[in-house]
Amino acid sequence: MSAGRKAGSDGSIIAWNSPGTQIDHNTLLLNGNEFYAVEFRFATTTNCTARNNLADAPIHLRDSANATQSGNLLTATAGMLANPSVADLHLLTSATNAIDKAPALASVTNDFDGEVRPRGGNADVGADEFKALTPPTITDFQFAGTNAVISFSTIPGQPYEVQRATNVVGGQWTVLASNITGTGGVIRVTNLNVIGRQFYRVKLFN
Repeated sequence: MSAGRKAGSDGSIIAWNSPGTQIDHNTLLLNGNEFYAVEFRFATTTNCTARNNLADAPIHLRDSANATQSGNLLTATAGMLANPSVADLHLLTSATNAIDKAPALASVTNDFDGEVRPRGGNADVGADEFKALTPPTITDFQFAGTNAVISFSTIPGQPYEVQRATNVVGGQWTVLASNITGTGGVIRVTNLNVIGRQFYRVKLFN
């Protein structure tokens, strides 16, 4: 947009004479083309919310509008997102200040891909709930008496699941532990009182 267009701009998302409007979990990268990411306008716009939004521009209340703001990150950069030039606004691993940093909202249970949120201890700021593309790696396996200890690498905030089976080919995998939140380091899971032969695998938790 031109500088002249910006001079007359308002917000990218506007609630206008709209009471009770919830503007939550959006991702907006405006690159300086508009003044505000979100704008609430006029006195009839009351009891609204702007929560857990990821943007590179501020949220504005105008003409006596009222909205509760929380969990927003308004210093977004292109480097946090997969490919903004083609509107791919998925979070990258580098977006550590957005991943797992938002309080979960009962009214927002899925991201813009339809994937369940939160994935981890907290939700992610913005429209995308980060999903690691890098599979976990089992780094160590040991026996401690009759217990088996499985160690695997993790990404912060990413949930994992450990499964076991008695037969790799055609065997039925059962869950040993699920929804284990990654720390960025190695996590250990113990299978108590192992009887017979067991196989283990670690998966991203869906």
